Amino acid sequence: MKNIFVKFKKDNHGMAALFIVLVISAAALLVAWSATVLGIGEVNMGYTVQKGQQSLFFANGCVEESLRQLQLNANWSGGALNLSEGSCIISVIPNGNNRSISVSALSDNFNKKFQISATVSSSVVTVSSWQEQEN
Repeated sequence: MKNIFVKFKKDNHGMAALFIVLVISAAALLVAWSATVLGIGEVNMGYTVQKGQQSLFFANGCVEESLRQLQLNANWSGGALNLSEGSCIISVIPNGNNRSISVSALSDNFNKKFQISATVSSSVVTVSSWQEQEN
């Protein structure tokens, strides 16, 4: 009876090729994973920048509202302003015709603070400085 089992010659060339394919696949997987992680980081950073800009615009709106209130009433002392975008606290310290205005605005967990110096004279408000403060 003939031997039906064929004897294979031991050849390591196939193992080397398989090892090379595995190394290249692992490197490609690592590059793809790194690109994904960097992409997610960029999306988060873009979101944070967008929300920061929106809170800056909101805080500037609070400053504009304080100037409008001073134009309507030179004795206005400030107060709280609550809107759907956030809230701000405005305080006005008078010194003759000069006003020192402090605005602290909170919008989407971003806090912005402004210090404004203005002069009020017969319903005309003149801003001499408008500076964002460190939080």
